[in-house]
Amino acid sequence: MFNRRSLSLATLLAAVLALAAAAFALLFLNSGGLPVAAATPVYADGAGTCAGLLPCYTTIQEAVDNVDAGGTVNVFPGTYAENVDLGGAAGGLSLVAVDAAGAPAPGTVTIAPASGRAIDTTVANSGDVTLNGLVLESPDDDGLHLESVNATLTNVTASNNGDNGIFVDASAGITVTDSTANDNSGGADPGFELLAGGDVTVSGSTANGNSEGFLIEGDGVVTITDSTADDNGSAFDVTGIDGVTMTGLSASNNIDEGIQPKSDGTVTVADSFATGTGDDGIDIETEGSTTITNSTSTLSGDNGVEIDAGGDVVIDGLSSTNNGAAESGDGINVNSSPFEDSVDGFAITNSLVAGNDDEAIDFDPFFEAEGPYAATGNIICQNSGGGYDSPDEDVSVDGTGNWWGTASGPTHPNNPTGTGDEVRDSANGNAGTFDFDPWIDTISGSGDPAVVGLPVVVSFEFTGGAGAVAFQEGPGDPNGDPTFTASTDNGTVSTSGFVSGGKLEVALTAATVGSATVTVTGPCGLDDTLGGNSVTLDVAAAPVGPTPTPAQLPPTGTQPVSSGGSGLTLALALAAGALALLGAGGALAVARKR
Repeated sequence: MFNRRSLSLATLLAAVLALAAAAFALLFLNSGGLPVAAATPVYADGAGTCAGLLPCYTTIQEAVDNVDAGGTVNVFPGTYAENVDLGGAAGGLSLVAVDAAGAPAPGTVTIAPASGRAIDTTVANSGDVTLNGLVLESPDDDGLHLESVNATLTNVTASNNGDNGIFVDASAGITVTDSTANDNSGGADPGFELLAGGDVTVSGSTANGNSEGFLIEGDGVVTITDSTADDNGSAFDVTGIDGVTMTGLSASNNIDEGIQPKSDGTVTVADSFATGTGDDGIDIETEGSTTITNSTSTLSGDNGVEIDAGGDVVIDGLSSTNNGAAESGDGINVNSSPFEDSVDGFAITNSLVAGNDDEAIDFDPFFEAEGPYAATGNIICQNSGGGYDSPDEDVSVDGTGNWWGTASGPTHPNNPTGTGDEVRDSANGNAGTFDFDPWIDTISGSGDPAVVGLPVVVSFEFTGGAGAVAFQEGPGDPNGDPTFTASTDNGTVSTSGFVSGGKLEVALTAATVGSATVTVTGPCGLDDTLGGNSVTLDVAAAPVGPTPTPAQLPPTGTQPVSSGGSGLTLALALAAGALALLGAGGALAVARKR
């Protein structure tokens, strides 16, 4: 039989040492060698206290000069009138704004020299530089100027600088998050100028009131999300050699282009908005394919969307309206120049292209014969130069299921009664064929009887060719202004304003008994000229239920009378309590006896 006491102290000690050795060996193998100590953080505080944290320096430059490679400089709140040079910090560093307790706090630190750059690299630094929470202000130069580094910027503000707000020339990648570069006045210098030997990622950032908002060139993929560039010379001038993805962008009232990606690879623009630009709202140049989804370009001086492409073009959920006033531009202009490759095919669906100064859709490229080519499910109307201008090649386009501004369909030799926007193909002097029949010419609505105060859904469908074609989604940018509006003569209505799943749904809440008429109105004659855009429902009174009988109230100062046996319940509870007390007393007596 095993006797625990027979195990000697020496045996126990040997076992513990063996376990420790095994653990250390495992750690050594997993880490690839001996553990490396983390760089010791240093602190900068103009007041010289650093909340008692050491080592503490009174200037940022002193702290930078004394930090270990890859270490962190924590800067306490205040305004530092110095030019900070990161060039000597070999191996890179992190520069972080902190609060009075030493915790990271964006906006607590301002670097504002009397002249010259707020942060600079005067010599090559091959390390990674991370800046977090700093405010940079130079009266006559760049707020931030980094070269030969890989940079990560978070919550950095560089506004009202004499030249660039933020300039980074990275040997590899750049990441910018939640940063701002506004009202920088360097002539041709942008708010953000980011040049990278690798990928560039920008998110949640703003560049307003500069000569140029974002100027970005990356040898890899450039990704920009949820960012704004208003009131600049141009807004987003972006080159990503391997591809560009732009999502959630806003570009308003810029003098030149709004959203302007260029690439040898694929370009994607999604959930973005351009308005009031002096030139094109969205201007894409790519040797690859192009995709634009759920976006708006409106009130641009030239084309709403300009695409020079060498691959497929896919546009879905676009609103391109009222563009071209300055230069007689199109809603959508597609061509293959300046690329030798042709546009392989295009699909323009579920879009609103209306009120532009020239054509709605204008193609002037060389097209490959295989396609496919489609322009379906769109609202194309009131464009001064017509609805569609064919490419120079003999291609066939599926152009069915569109609304052309009138139930009679487009103006075309094969549709002699049509008075809508003109379609130009081989039948009237151009090339190819555009098959526009059937088109949308009917609205029909339906809904169940209504009850006062209770919402009921009224559904509308937009069809043509005896139901052969129909709007399935949109048309138009689902993030933008509603395509359709709704009204009623009894109560209130609400609607998304977009067709979804083949139906435009309107919620009616009637106010009075009788009837309620719900009417929907769309652009370019999508109203009562078609009939069926109004539905009248019977409205019944809300049902009246039985009046509840008030519970019997007890006389003042007494308990209410109840018939649910609660008296018996109370008695049982009191008896249980008494037994518990007796039991406790007995147990206490036994304990005392022991």
